Amino acid sequence: MSTRYPQQSASRARVYHGEPQDQLLLLATRVANNLSARGVCAMIGGVPRLSTPMPELPEAWELGESLGIGSFGSVWRVSHRETAEQGAVKVLPRPEENTHKLMRITTEIATMERSCRGCPFILQLREVHTMERHILIVMELAAGGELLDYLARTDRNEALVRSFFQQLVLGVKFCHSQGVAHRDLKPANLLVGGASGTVLKIADFGLAAEFEPSPSLRCSRQSLRYTLCGSPLYMAPELLNLAEGEGYNPMAADVWSIGTVLFAMLTGRPPFRASSLAELIRMASASKRYLKMPLRLSKECRALLRSLLTVSPQRRATLDGVCRHPWFAPNLDETLALVLEVVVDEAAVLPELVDRREVAELHERALPALLRLARL
Repeated sequence: MSTRYPQQSASRARVYHGEPQDQLLLLATRVANNLSARGVCAMIGGVPRLSTPMPELPEAWELGESLGIGSFGSVWRVSHRETAEQGAVKVLPRPEENTHKLMRITTEIATMERSCRGCPFILQLREVHTMERHILIVMELAAGGELLDYLARTDRNEALVRSFFQQLVLGVKFCHSQGVAHRDLKPANLLVGGASGTVLKIADFGLAAEFEPSPSLRCSRQSLRYTLCGSPLYMAPELLNLAEGEGYNPMAADVWSIGTVLFAMLTGRPPFRASSLAELIRMASASKRYLKMPLRLSKECRALLRSLLTVSPQRRATLDGVCRHPWFAPNLDETLALVLEVVVDEAAVLPELVDRREVAELHERALPALLRLARL
């Protein structure tokens, strides 16, 4: 028998919720040496995790292939027995006595339910079940896999990258407008979905922070956060250097992460190649000196990257500024029109047990709002 899982917020916690502190060096070193994000996730814990027990599922769902294994659980393809609807289920051990993991799980569920519904650039929550040994989060299936894997099969031209980057910026801006900062934006949390494989999906809101949304998207003192979290190679320097009791602007931290992701989308690697965590902190804290960009990138693209990867949060680009940047603007209307066409087509073929009208209306309401955000 399954039940809804209780909702909590982790925004006030002052503990590290990402990879354990003693494993940050391993993470930084592995990625700096070009180990894939999936490989790094498998290495967390000190030894390779090559397999995971097959999870128990509610009777309505049939288990398919494993899609990945991470430090907090595993992800599997599933199919609904009655409707044949395809989905992905995140399988998490029940953290009966682990408060930190419990807060991460409930934060992700609450954030996706309350603040992210309807945005086509955010992986949508379908169901939540608590089983005897696991918590199951059933989500839409992003069949295209991880974004970097998708781009690796292309020539990484700026026009293609720009289309996905536009979706990323508008998806994050949508989150911020709803009072949510992601705080763990990285390539492994960006997937490709849609029938045509053209829609970006932001995933994993387990480290998200909620705050009172502001129409201006400015950070008030009450919106500051004190939790060190995220993935070091994509983490803002103010977090890498966070001192006890210091606060930071979570929206500005998301902007830095967006810059690191854009660099990775264009080049296939993070912006700073470090052999140790200390070296990574030094390079990120002096990005103007250490940021080396390929000359093949256009002048406008390089300028945008520098503005995103500015050390000072106060001087760093804002998402409003990104939307007005000359590199960002081209073909935005075409990107959104294509996304709308994809989601409406998908709503038309949803199984009978899914409310097609609700899904279509959610997306149709969200896209004009996203376009308005882009025009601010």
